[in-house]
Amino acid sequence: MPLHIEELSSEVTVIDGDQSMNEKQKEMLVQMVIRRLAEKNREAERRLKATELRRQAAQPLEIK
Repeated sequence: MPLHIEELSSEVTVIDGDQSMNEKQKEMLVQMVIRRLAEKNREAERRLKATELRRQAAQPLEIK
């Protein structure tokens, strides 16, 4: 059964056509998808912050 959520696609194969995923399996799959989407979002934020231009001056050096 094809499964598509946002940008994540996966193919799930069921050996016996009469058997479907039980509630626990569905919940585990949903939690895995949520974790992976969160990881993708965190990575995208890190990438954006790493390449972001900032307007900020450093404090002047003190001469002693």
